[in-house]
Amino acid sequence: MKKKPICANCANPYGTRKTTTQTFKWQKGEPPPKYRGNQVVVRETMIRQAPHNVTGSIHGVPFGHNDNVAERRLWDGQSYYLPYKPFCTLRCALAYARAAHAEHIRNTDESPEQREFETS
Repeated sequence: MKKKPICANCANPYGTRKTTTQTFKWQKGEPPPKYRGNQVVVRETMIRQAPHNVTGSIHGVPFGHNDNVAERRLWDGQSYYLPYKPFCTLRCALAYARAAHAEHIRNTDESPEQREFETS
């Protein structure tokens, strides 16, 4: 499995797993089908248990009155959702930008007041 990326500012791991949902059904009285695949099962949730006198479909999976329906969250073991890459949060991105700006100001020969005076 791939490790979480590290934030460029605070050096903490960040990101949430990108998962896909698999909805499946099985008959009342039978064990639920086992997952056959190469992804990691993150969560398995029961959606509907028999007996109900209702038919229909959940997430495109049709069910009858003797069907149980559940869903699995699957993760490929590598992909993460990273909305602020390479930072964990917007707060870290802002702190990094402020620190970089302050460092730039420290490393320049002239002060901000001198630059304003020269441009006027």
